Amino acid sequence: MKNVIITGASGNLGKVVCRAFLEQQYHVIAIVGMSNKSVSEIEHDNLEIHKVDLGSEVEVNQLCEEICAMYPSIEVAVFLAGGFSMGDFKTTGKAELDAMFKLNFETAYYFSKQVFLKMENQGGGRLFFMGARPAVESAAGVNMVSYALSKSLIIKLSEIYNKAGKKNGVVSTVLVPSTIDTPDNRKSDPNADFSKWVSPEKIAQTILFVSSDEGSELREGVLKVYGNS
Repeated sequence: MKNVIITGASGNLGKVVCRAFLEQQYHVIAIVGMSNKSVSEIEHDNLEIHKVDLGSEVEVNQLCEEICAMYPSIEVAVFLAGGFSMGDFKTTGKAELDAMFKLNFETAYYFSKQVFLKMENQGGGRLFFMGARPAVESAAGVNMVSYALSKSLIIKLSEIYNKAGKKNGVVSTVLVPSTIDTPDNRKSDPNADFSKWVSPEKIAQTILFVSSDEGSELREGVLKVYGNS
């Protein structure tokens, strides 16, 4: 049975991705934050849940050591943990930058670094990260500066992983969605045309395809999943 690690597994997107991999007979190692609700409402024999402070390098390293010792291989890892913040240059200072850097970059870096090293040793694997439209389209980041900058680091990190892992078959991909159609996003923008947003299910299916044998030749570093927007 193939193993997949999914961080941010208790979020709207995370739960959908967990279910999608479970349906494909993966063993899902779901990672949730210490203060987040669990994904225990998903009942499945192949679901394993861990809680950890993803911003703590020490705690993440300890958990990764335990997981890597438990399983001989990790075929896929999907890093979904993160957050969002508005703010233009007038309102963005060190506190705002630090908050977004920690929430979006550090939570991805500490865990993915350990998984990357595991995949190098086992001879291959797939890493997935969530980017953001403001990180690739500057105009979209004018009113969310700290968020855009933190997500741009995710794209650069993925590029480095691709370069470092090429000889050992480790491939890293960043999915860049437009607005994801979740209850929270609908509540924050109730007058939007939801039909133009991208569904969590479409994102999950994209990840599954790239992880599959059919998608094994894809080495595209950034995949824009914009839907109709």
